[in-house]
Amino acid sequence: MKRYLIFILLFFIFSRDYAQTYFPFPDSNAVWSERFNPPEYEGYSSYHIYGLLNQDTIINSVRYHKLYSFSDTIFIEENATYIGGIREDSTKRIYYKGINVFESCYFTDTNNYGEVLLYDFSVNVGDTIRNGNFTINDYLVVTLIDSVLLNNKYRKRIHFENYSWCQWIEGIGNIQGLLFYSGDLPAGGFSNELICFKQNDTLIYLNPNYDSCFYLSVGIRKNESLEKKTKVFPNPVTDISILDFGDITGSDFVRIYCIHGAIIKQIDIKGKKQIYIYKKDFLPGIYFYRIVSFKRKTFPGRFVVN
Repeated sequence: MKRYLIFILLFFIFSRDYAQTYFPFPDSNAVWSERFNPPEYEGYSSYHIYGLLNQDTIINSVRYHKLYSFSDTIFIEENATYIGGIREDSTKRIYYKGINVFESCYFTDTNNYGEVLLYDFSVNVGDTIRNGNFTINDYLVVTLIDSVLLNNKYRKRIHFENYSWCQWIEGIGNIQGLLFYSGDLPAGGFSNELICFKQNDTLIYLNPNYDSCFYLSVGIRKNESLEKKTKVFPNPVTDISILDFGDITGSDFVRIYCIHGAIIKQIDIKGKKQIYIYKKDFLPGIYFYRIVSFKRKTFPGRFVVN
């Protein structure tokens, strides 16, 4: 009987402590590593990272924690691009104000649309959440709230009735990616997913489908035979390179996309077998192209600009 009472007491203490424990959203020294499938370009996924240093910014008289985007495996400010800010209010709501990375390639405007409600960790089962500034008629319905053990600590996890593949984890965000809510903005792809999350150089979350945080493959094997019909050389592009498509007959045009799926250029290639790619026309990064024939067959490929 005595042991039973001790067990009940310990359970009560643990439950009380867990109920009182809240993991606030990171404000510094945090990194989200993700896989992103550009919606406008089938056949490739890219490795993309968001990070917070210990820096704040004021946007429209509101204080945010500066959010950066980068593609390297190490978060260094000099190699990253400032894209906006994140803040958490006193009611456990997390907001994002910055660029629409779904449409932007070069991150030139960090204030191009209104503040977006990313997360609300104060919700209860049955609550309906409107998607901030995403899709006016879209919403989330909370169907289950449970917990997940990460780094020896339990964190609240929120599930949704109409988006069963979408889950929010307290202090981390969406398992589909930091800025992925449920619609296309501000960073919606066809197959976004969070690979890992680190805070203060400690691994907190690792997607069970991956062995490490670094997803380096950007190609899919089903397109290898198509890619062999085209060639960019030299690749990476350091000055002037050639995109050769001599084996493809009846070519109509080629579209070049940035890593986020937005179209950079569309070039008429009727009667041509190759075109030049100039480094001066692009910022450093990974680019995809799709050659379209008169019969609407497509031939994909990619190149890197250093």
